[in-house]
Amino acid sequence: LDLAEVIAAKTKILESKRMQRRRPTLTRELWPDFRIVDLNDVDRVRNIMDDVFQHDTNCYTIFLFEAVLIYLDEDVPRTLLRICHEALQKSNTSGALVFADRLERIPGGDLEIGRRELQSVG
Repeated sequence: LDLAEVIAAKTKILESKRMQRRRPTLTRELWPDFRIVDLNDVDRVRNIMDDVFQHDTNCYTIFLFEAVLIYLDEDVPRTLLRICHEALQKSNTSGALVFADRLERIPGGDLEIGRRELQSVG
């Protein structure tokens, strides 16, 4: 799930000759299922997640947050984490949250606060 311009950039990378040389077995069928959405639109995110998990419930799901949480509106990160947790619960599927952020560079960033926040949403 990402903005249209980010998905376009990622698609361009996957289609590149360099990627084809480095990962010739990475065919289009193996690409991630890109969905265009502004993550601040949590209702739309929830609808997309419901759709995805309605059709694909027998897999291990990895939610990857790539340097995005600090740019979202207030309380949206907490809501997104809750939506991910609820999607896994409803579909009886296991998964993981992965953060590709360098949060230690965030002024006031605190690992213990992060742990408590994640525990509060399941």
